[in-house]
Amino acid sequence: MSTCGKITANRKFNCATPLVGNTKDYAYIFNQDDIDVLVRDNANPQIVRSITLKSEKKGYRWESPANGITSSSKLVRKKYKNVYEQVVGLPVTDNNSAIKKELESAGYGKFFIVLENNHQAGDAIFEGYGLDLGLIILTNEKDNNNNDTDGAYVLSFGQEETAREAHLPVTVAALNDEQTPAYSYAETKEMLEALIQVDPS
Repeated sequence: MSTCGKITANRKFNCATPLVGNTKDYAYIFNQDDIDVLVRDNANPQIVRSITLKSEKKGYRWESPANGITSSSKLVRKKYKNVYEQVVGLPVTDNNSAIKKELESAGYGKFFIVLENNHQAGDAIFEGYGLDLGLIILTNEKDNNNNDTDGAYVLSFGQEETAREAHLPVTVAALNDEQTPAYSYAETKEMLEALIQVDPS
C-alpha cells in the first residue's frame, strides 16, 4: 500500500539541539549539466551519498559576507501534485569586467547549489537546491544607491512556476567506510571540496 498522504513516525520536540537558522557564508555551485553520476541512498532517495562530475569539470565555491546567503523552500500545492519552491540568494560583492561577463553568461545556465547549514546536528547539515531540474538566476539586481548592498550584485536562484522541484532540498550526506557505515560530516565535506576548482596560488 502506498505511504503517500500518510504520517509514519512519531516526532518528539528536541530541546537538546534546537534548530539554528541561516547557513555558513559560502556555497558550492555546480553547473547542472556537468554532473555525471549521483549515488542516492537505497532506503531514502532524497539523500545523495556521492556526486561525480564529468571529466575535467569542476564546481565552484562562492563566498559571501557574514549572513549574506539566504535560502528557503516552500510547499506549493497544485491541482494534481505538490511541488516545492526552492530559492537561494547570493550576493556578489565585487565589480569588474570579468564578473559582469560571468554573471551575464550564468543568466542562461542551470545550477545545483549545496549549502552548509549553521544547524550542525543530524545528517542534513549539507543541503542541495535544484538537484533534479536545476536552479536558474531569476533576478540579478545591482543598485549603486542602496545603503545596505552598496552596489553589490544580489542574485536570486530559483525556478519558474512550470519547472519546480517535486521534493524538498536534498540531503547531501556521505557515509564513512566503517563496517557499519554511518553519516560522516568529515567525509561529506571532503567529497564536496574535492569537486571544487582550485585557484592558482
